[in-house]
Parts: sequence; C-alpha cells; structure tokens
Amino acid sequence: GTRTHGNKKVENACINWLFGSTKEWLIKAVSPEAVRSGAFARIIVVKDDNKDRRKYAPVYPKDYYKSMELLKERINQLVNIKGEMKMTDNARKWIEGWYYNSLLPKESTLRPTWRRSRELIIRLSMLLSVMDGYDLEIKQCHVMTAEKLSRLAMNNLPSLIFFADSSQEIQWE
Repeated sequence: GTRTHGNKKVENACINWLFGSTKEWLIKAVSPEAVRSGAFARIIVVKDDNKDRRKYAPVYPKDYYKSMELLKERINQLVNIKGEMKMTDNARKWIEGWYYNSLLPKESTLRPTWRRSRELIIRLSMLLSVMDGYDLEIKQCHVMTAEKLSRLAMNNLPSLIFFADSSQEIQWE
C-alpha cells in the first residue's frame, strides 16, 4: 500500500539500485521536487569528495582471479535467494522503540525522508541479513546497523537539497 495512491501490485521487484553520479547529473535525473518530497528515503547517497582515488593503472592483488570467482559465486547465490524474510522479536522491538522515539528533524526539508526512514531501515536490514547468510532472518544487529547507515545518509541530504534548490534555475530552464 502507498500513502497517496492506495494498494499497488509490484511484480519482479528489484530492491536495490546501485549507480555512480556527480551531483550535477543526479539533480538532472532526480528533480528538486522529488528530492524535497522524500525520494532519498529510497536512495542512499554516499558522498565522496576525494578526487585522488582515481588510478590510471590499478594494482590487482595476487589472488585476483580466485577472488573474482568467489564474488561471482556469491552474487549468483544472492540473486537466487527465495523465501520470506522474517524479523526476530528483539529486532522488531528495537525498531518499534526507535520508531516511537525518533525525533522529528528541525529542518522541514528533511521531514519527508524522516517519515519514510522506517521503510529504508527495513530494506537495509534485509540486505545486511543476506550479507550475513541465507537464513532470511533480520536480527537486532541488522536493524541497529541499518538505522546508523540511514542516519549517516540523511546527514548528506541538506547539502544535496541546497544544491538541488540552487541549481534548479540553471538545470531546468
């Protein structure tokens, strides 16, 4: 169910979208209205201003080919996971306590994302769970880590919202 459009059927859903971008391209792809209305409750922004990470000739480890095979095998396992995700009682109690005690942000532009933060935390918890194994069980450690990641991601939003607002005239004329 959605807040404004009732129940919707989702088929062949993909729970994650991984991409790289510059702020300028991101703002062209995601409108300022979407940024202000809480799109980033569904998108995690990882900010990296370090331009020195780029390498012309990267050095590969000695076990590169073995690591690649293990990575391919792990991705294949993750893609083929089936079943219902369950949450432990401790995880459920923790996230409920967090939900009812989470403080409304002072900045009004962060409120739409804050309202959707529970859903983001649950999605991140699911990913953290399958990173730990294939039991499809969300544990308290998963929701606690997911909440921390969500909070860190929200710290990037004010500068992104400011950028979206200040570049709106330039980007969408």
